[in-house]
Order: sequence, then C-alpha cells, then structure tokens
Amino acid sequence: MRQDSVDARPKNGSGMPSNSFVYIVESPSSADLFDGRTEGRALCEAMSMAGHAHAYTVAGDRLHLQKALSVASSEDRLIREWQRHQAPAVMHFSMHGNSDGLQLMSGELVTWHELRGMLLPINDFLPNGLLVCFSSCSGSSGTRMSMYLGDSKPFWAVIGSYDDVSWSDALVGFTTFYHHWFKGGAVADAVTAMRMASGHSQFIFEAGHESKRAYEAYVSQRTSAAGNALGLGLPSLPGPIMRPAVGTVS
Repeated sequence: MRQDSVDARPKNGSGMPSNSFVYIVESPSSADLFDGRTEGRALCEAMSMAGHAHAYTVAGDRLHLQKALSVASSEDRLIREWQRHQAPAVMHFSMHGNSDGLQLMSGELVTWHELRGMLLPINDFLPNGLLVCFSSCSGSSGTRMSMYLGDSKPFWAVIGSYDDVSWSDALVGFTTFYHHWFKGGAVADAVTAMRMASGHSQFIFEAGHESKRAYEAYVSQRTSAAGNALGLGLPSLPGPIMRPAVGTVS
C-alpha cells in the first residue's frame, strides 16, 4: 500500500483523519442469524441514513477474516474500499468475544495476538496508527494488541466494553459514537455520548500509547520485584510478552 495513494494524515487534531470510513467486519453466530440479529448490518443502515462513509463484509471463519483484513494486493477487498472512499479505514468488529479474543461464526477463537498480526500492516501504514472498535463482549481487552515491548508501534486507540454488552446497547452506542465523531466532535466526547445514549457505562476509549506505557511499567515492576526477591539484578524482559488476561469470558 503506497502512502501517497490515500491521504492518511490527521486533519482534525484527534490523531485520525476526519474523512475516515468505517470498515465493518461481522461474524454473527448461528443463533444470531436464526433470530435475524445482525448488529453490523443494522449499523450500516444507521450510517447510510446519516451519510457516514462505511463498508461492510462478513467473515465466517479465520480464512475469510484474513481475507477481509488483507492489504497485500490491489484486489483485496479492504484496499478496494480504501481506494473507493479515498480515505483511511476505522476498523469495526461486530462479533462475539471474551477476554481472550473474538469468536467467529465457525466457532474459531481469534486471539488478540492473532488479530494484532492481521492488523499490523494497516496500523504501520497510518501515520498515527489505527482506531479499532469492538461491538463485542470484553472488547476493551483489545487494548492488549498494543501491549508489546520494544519499538513496536501501538495502535492509535481501542473503543470497546470492559464487560458483557448486549447487541442493542452496542448498536445504539456505536451509532451515537460515529455520528458525534463524524460531525467533528472529540473522541472523548463521542464516547461519553455513546455511554449516555446506550445506558452502558462500561464503554471505554484507550489510546494505544497509554496501553503500551502501562504495560512497560507493569513488566518493569514485575522484573524488579523478581530480581529483588532473588537477590539478582535481572535485565528487562524481551518482547513481545502479553500481560496476563484480565476479565471474564462472556
């Protein structure tokens, strides 16, 4: 992907371009389909009504998730949408999840480490990194994708819930978030609005550099404590090392 093919420079001071489009990747369960419950499709309808740029795809298994996120060829779906909108993407995942990762329609679990690997080429291309949003339970655990040591570039930010979240709260919340944000509002204000509109107080916004800094401090503290306990001067641990999972499975 050539940097000059799409203007990916921030234009609104938020770290993400104001002309971004939302790339929605959905993977509903069989029960969701049986009940006619597709939050990603409903979000598309709301964004169409509001005139917000977006694209939609379904990824039923790991192979098709990789295809949905590939930027290796000009024929890849994400590249075609990027060029059609002439704007960089905000990634939005609409699927079940837990503190370990995202669950696909096939039943496969994609860990945060695996998802990070799929998203890194996009994140590295964008000057300030990628905004990743999760309509899923424990989506805020996606902050772990920035928790690596060394010179690895953190994601720009993650938006998701600390807890289980209903499809209705996710739909109302993210419809509100994108509407505020695309009208030029600050991300923090848009997240506050999504909490109020949905009635779900556990939606959070966390900048990737803050996640990375907190993880580095965590590792340093643990390393120092271990060294002191053993009476040894241990060096810092090499990366990437994931922080132990925090949270419950939904």
